[in-house]
Parts: sequence; C-alpha cells; structure tokens
Amino acid sequence: KQWYQRRVRGTVPSPKSKEDAVTNIQISLNALAADGVEFGGIDAVKMQMGDIHQMLRLLWIVILRYQVTLWDEHGIIEDDPVNCLIAWLKDHVEEINESNLTKSWSDGKLLTLLVNSVVPGLCPGGQEAHPDNGVMFLERAMDRAEAWLGGPQVV
Repeated sequence: KQWYQRRVRGTVPSPKSKEDAVTNIQISLNALAADGVEFGGIDAVKMQMGDIHQMLRLLWIVILRYQVTLWDEHGIIEDDPVNCLIAWLKDHVEEINESNLTKSWSDGKLLTLLVNSVVPGLCPGGQEAHPDNGVMFLERAMDRAEAWLGGPQVV
C-alpha cells in the first residue's frame, strides 16, 4: 500500500489530554520512521506544545519525502529532492545559475530574486546583492515577503 493508504493503529481518536496528543504525534512519527523518513531531533512533546520550528521542519521533511519529484509527459525525470528544488528555483528565477543551496542563500541574491519572481517589482535589485550587503538584502526580501505574501519569517 502507498503511505497515504495505510492506517496507523494505536492512536487516540479524540485526544482529550496533552498526553494523548503526544502519544498520537509519537505514533505518527514512528509510522513515518517505519516508512524510511529520517527526522532526527523532532520531538513529539515540543510539537504538541506548538513549537513552530519543529512543525515546519517536519512539514518540509514530509514534502521532500513524498511530494518533491519532477515529472514530464513520460514520467518521473528527477526524484532527488535537492535537485528538484534547484530545478524549481531555476524555472522561477531565470537569473539563477546556482547548484549550492547552502552558499547561495547567504548573500541575499537568491531570496531577493525569488521574492521578486513571485511578485514582480516587489523586491528588485537582486543582481546587486553581494556578501558585503547580504544581510540588508535578506532582511528586505524577508520583510517584503512577510508583508505582501503573508509568510512568517522563520529562518
């Protein structure tokens, strides 16, 4: 069966206590682990307490594991999540010629170009981003993305 067709057993149907909620979260994490998902450091108690970083991290891990693939009319053409993300960025940000996602975010150029590609004109000047003024470009791009796109700054 596919992951979305499996039933997870042992959960409390309508958790009424924090302990029941933590148990349900842990059972779900265990089911994901049994399916080969690696998410070291994610804690059921912290998630139940509403730790946004834990939740976003788990969400990203699940997206990468189950949803990030590139398709064409002949089927899957790329299933490595990092390569898929790079390909998606290249499709949306024509100016990007990066393959190192760790380094390329640090000068503000990629984030500025990405925000500007979502809302043209919102965040111009990405080509001028440089390590010397990277913090300014990063802050500007995150502030404008939060204000115009409604996404919280979690980085």
